[in-house]
Amino acid sequence: MTDQDLDIKTHHDVYSTIDPKTTLRESALGKTIFISGASRGIGQATAVAFAQAGAKAVYIIARSEEGLKETKEKITETNFETKCEYMICDVTKAEDVKKAVDDCITKFGSIDVADANAGYLEKWVKIAESDVKSWWKSFEVN
Repeated sequence: MTDQDLDIKTHHDVYSTIDPKTTLRESALGKTIFISGASRGIGQATAVAFAQAGAKAVYIIARSEEGLKETKEKITETNFETKCEYMICDVTKAEDVKKAVDDCITKFGSIDVADANAGYLEKWVKIAESDVKSWWKSFEVN
């Protein structure tokens, strides 16, 4: 499968009915948010949106410490009142996830919203041509 087989459009519009700076402003007040896969992309944007919506705290996990630091900076720039902590975590390892959840609860007292956003995708190929180990890794993460 190649890029020309996919009809993908990138949109950066913010729709007024789901805008965390206006319509959803303060919708996350007092809430602690736990987000996996928050080092980039949708996970990072979701973490920032929760800060815009007034979350008390955002706890982020991913495998990339550099990406987690970047996300934390964006959260702080967006809303200095939203506390943010992170942990390097591999969601395919139950003990990593448990450690992160326990740390979040210790630091913030609860988890009000959990966003299981971590994802993994190898290069698009026909199923008959796929690598079994990569396919299984996608299944475990996703």
